[in-house]
Amino acid sequence: MPDQGSKPGKKEPPKPVKKVDLNNASLAELKTLPTVTDAEAKKIIAHRPYNSKGELMTKAGLPEGVYLAIRHNVMLRAPKKSAPKQPAPKS
Repeated sequence: MPDQGSKPGKKEPPKPVKKVDLNNASLAELKTLPTVTDAEAKKIIAHRPYNSKGELMTKAGLPEGVYLAIRHNVMLRAPKKSAPKQPAPKS
């Protein structure tokens, strides 16, 4: 009986790409995007929050080529809020 595993000449389907959240991703996560350099990842972080993907070009100043390379690999979520500040004690 022939092996029912992988068939010769048949390619594996591409693995789904995990989308990166522009408003919350770390520097390391942003650098996993195609063509994004360390400097570009830092620009993305510096100009947060984003309301649309197109703001990568207008706010962060990324080149159109970089934007076109990553636009399908990014998403936008609301920025994570830090812990609420506690009111100062009354004296």
